[in-house]
Amino acid sequence: MFGGLDFTRLIAREICDPMESERGIVAEYLDPVAFAALELPERVAPHVDYEQICWAFYFASGSLAINNANTGRVERLSSGKCQTSDTSHVATMLTTFIAAGLRRAARQPTYSI
Repeated sequence: MFGGLDFTRLIAREICDPMESERGIVAEYLDPVAFAALELPERVAPHVDYEQICWAFYFASGSLAINNANTGRVERLSSGKCQTSDTSHVATMLTTFIAAGLRRAARQPTYSI
């Protein structure tokens, strides 16, 4: 394993841990980065409500976290057809998925079902 990958998996597991808020690691170290990242969509898409931007960021972060946690779930669900070890394909799939969600959120000021 590479150090960066191990660190990414550790962060992903911390973000997904229901006890995380008691430790405050994410709030102290990652939230400042998140707030900085949230400023960019506010600047480039001022017509989009901050609430929409936050939800989009939250769902995108969740997609990244579950992938980076490397639980083997997608391999099980796909009977081995999907492999998180194929990092190039994973990057393409994640980018496509997240970009589509962000574009949709930018077009629709409020969610409706």
